[in-house]
Amino acid sequence: MKNKGILLALCTALISGFAVFFNKFASAAVGDPYIFTFLKNAPVAILFLAIIFMPRFLKQLKKMDIKQWSYLLLIGLIGGAIPFLMFFKGLTMISSGNAALIHKTLFIWVGILAVVFLKEKFSRYQLLALPI
Repeated sequence: MKNKGILLALCTALISGFAVFFNKFASAAVGDPYIFTFLKNAPVAILFLAIIFMPRFLKQLKKMDIKQWSYLLLIGLIGGAIPFLMFFKGLTMISSGNAALIHKTLFIWVGILAVVFLKEKFSRYQLLALPI
């Protein structure tokens, strides 16, 4: 089972690596990075909404109050919409190689923010692995 996890992680890295280059060409073909982002994410949003509004999930949705809906909206904006818009706009401004390199520093920023906001603690091994 451990090897399956490594294989899946490698497949994810391969797909992610190609995705930046593909998205650079695709966003250039569409012309407007904001329209490209919308066209790329709209089908997923429609599918997601279709799933969560299935009868078996409706009871849970009805229990949610305005504060919970606000948090969900905020997560969607901060964790999805705004970063995607900025990334695809950035792809139109720099090379795909530079974009990929910058994008792959994401784990560093996540680590820093996790320490600051979530009070995460990193082991010596995790800190040694960062430069790799």
